[in-house]
Amino acid sequence: MGLTFDTAGSRVVVRTFAEGMLSRLAHDLEIEAGGAEGHVDDAGRAKVRFPVARLRVRGVVRSAKVDAEALSASDRADIERRIAEAFEGVMHVEVEGELAGDRAKLRVTCGRRAQELEVPASVERGEGGRVRVKGKAKLSHKSLGLTPVRGPLGAFRVADGVEVTFDVVFV
Repeated sequence: MGLTFDTAGSRVVVRTFAEGMLSRLAHDLEIEAGGAEGHVDDAGRAKVRFPVARLRVRGVVRSAKVDAEALSASDRADIERRIAEAFEGVMHVEVEGELAGDRAKLRVTCGRRAQELEVPASVERGEGGRVRVKGKAKLSHKSLGLTPVRGPLGAFRVADGVEVTFDVVFV
């Protein structure tokens, strides 16, 4: 008996960081990955797919807090367009993983490229076999073969290391 990814009970966010000559004029962003689907098989291996088209900018990160009102609708749309361009036709980001004690072994696949990593993770087991896994990972655009995201006239760019925080539930 496997478990199914609980979309409503799960949350995955990506934080990006601006760097470069004029990075102070740019924004560090929080992006939510919605619309995921997946499962855990009987052997305890999880597989979750995140549609690139469902990546949405939540807001600007300032002093570790997200300001959802800091961007205009057109700025938000422009950023989401740039995100889609960075993925160059990739439809989904796929994450395969398994737990090993207090660590999660992950393989993140984007098109034909993948990044493997091991990160600290906490696991809570609940009623009816419900499993909640929380953790944080750092992913590399370069490792995943993504086009670097740059600002107008190359004044800034998104740093290669993005921070992914996950709080996912399987039922």
